Amino acid sequence: MNRKQLEKIGVPDYCVTEAIQAIQIAVNAGLRGKDAKQQLIAVLDAPTEFLNDEQYGEFAHALVDHENEEIVESTQVDYAVWGDEFID
Repeated sequence: MNRKQLEKIGVPDYCVTEAIQAIQIAVNAGLRGKDAKQQLIAVLDAPTEFLNDEQYGEFAHALVDHENEEIVESTQVDYAVWGDEFID
């Protein structure tokens, strides 16, 4: 599978490399065609179930790690202002 095919089934850009590596490992282990695609979809649906999998573990970790990253949100803060003219 190539990048375009992986994106089509929902593999995020940040873990395409891990998905390709997982497919290579799976193919070397004897998995073929549609079965490999179905396995990738299964990992996308439930990555935590594949964390210890020999073939798809790194791909699952990449998905889970990205989901667990802290998202920093900007928050507006009120502050006191003294004076009403422009200060140079």
